[in-house]
Amino acid sequence: MVRVWRLLWQVAAGSVIAVGGWLELRQVDVWLTLMAIGMLWALAATMAWLLRPEFEATAVWVERFAPLVAIASLVLPGLLRLGPGLTVGIVVTLTLTSPYLWRPALRRKLSKRVPRTSCAPVLTALTPLPAEDLDVPDVLGPKDLAQAWQSSFVALQRTTSPTSRARIADVRAACLDALERCDQKAFTAWLDQGPRPGSDPSPWFVPREP
Repeated sequence: MVRVWRLLWQVAAGSVIAVGGWLELRQVDVWLTLMAIGMLWALAATMAWLLRPEFEATAVWVERFAPLVAIASLVLPGLLRLGPGLTVGIVVTLTLTSPYLWRPALRRKLSKRVPRTSCAPVLTALTPLPAEDLDVPDVLGPKDLAQAWQSSFVALQRTTSPTSRARIADVRAACLDALERCDQKAFTAWLDQGPRPGSDPSPWFVPREP
C-alpha cells in the first residue's frame, strides 16, 4: 500500500516538475537557466564539503535539500505562469500528500502499535529496563536487530505496565534507527511494504542463501 502511494505521488510530482520546467524554459534562455541551476547545485555541494566533519548533520541536510531548491528555482516560476492560486494549491497538495512527510509518523506508529488479540491479557508486567539498556550499539548485525525487534513486540503484547510499555517502545524505536543505519535502502524497502509490528525484517537486510 505504501509503495503504491509513493509511486503515485512520484508520478504526480514528476508531472508537475515537467510542466513547470517546460513552461519556464519556453520563456527564458535554456542554457543560461541550466547553467544557473548547475552553479546553485555546485555551491550546495561545496558548502556540504566545507561543513564536514564538524557539522555533519548540517552537511547532510544541505545535500538532501539542495536538489529540491535547484529544481524549485526552475519549476516554480513556470507554474506561476498558470496563476499564483493554482501554484499554491499544487505545492500544498504535493506537500501534504507526500509519503516522505508521513514516514516518521509511520515509524512511530509501527514501533508502538499492538494489534488486538483474542488471548487473555497477561497480568504480569515486565521488569522496567535500565536506561543504559535502551542504547542499541552499532555492533549488532541485521539478524540480531531483527530478533530484538520481534522479541520486543512479544514483550509489548505481554506487559500491562505503562512504564514498561514506554520503555519497550523506546527500545523498538532504537531498533528501527539501528536497522536504518545498517542499510537505508533495505530499511526503506521493508518499511514501504507496510509491515506488521511483529514482522521479521531480516529478509530485506540479509541476502538469502542460494
